[in-house]
Amino acid sequence: HEIGSRYLTVQMAKMDSELLQTQEKINPDEVPSDCMTAFVKNLPYDITEQEVGDKFRSCGKIKGIRFVYNSATKHFKGFCYVDFKEHKSLLKALELNGKELKGRRMKIDFDIKGPKAGYKYNNEKVTEKYNKEHLTMLNKKRKNK
Repeated sequence: HEIGSRYLTVQMAKMDSELLQTQEKINPDEVPSDCMTAFVKNLPYDITEQEVGDKFRSCGKIKGIRFVYNSATKHFKGFCYVDFKEHKSLLKALELNGKELKGRRMKIDFDIKGPKAGYKYNNEKVTEKYNKEHLTMLNKKRKNK
């Protein structure tokens, strides 16, 4: 079909089984032995940290979960990082790639970089005491520049 000066092609969507077959499985030998962080994307925007924790708890002990928010709107971006206490827990988590969570298929990879220096935590979940100390530290760093 032509719309204005552009062409539009309509095709049937791939079925979930076709998508799962095309998803790459991560070779455990490719994961560095000191890596313990899973990068989880394609999460529903209304999911909670508790629900993510419940899904990954069977993999092993979780050190922390970091949700990523838009700094301007404070809305969840649909992905997070799950930090495990052991490497073997991460390997189990990678096996959940393509599994469903609240109606969406998760895409899971490993992350070796760690949180960025400018990473912003969701302040609603952090105690006021921590925020005051953190802000004081940031103000001192700014003054020293």
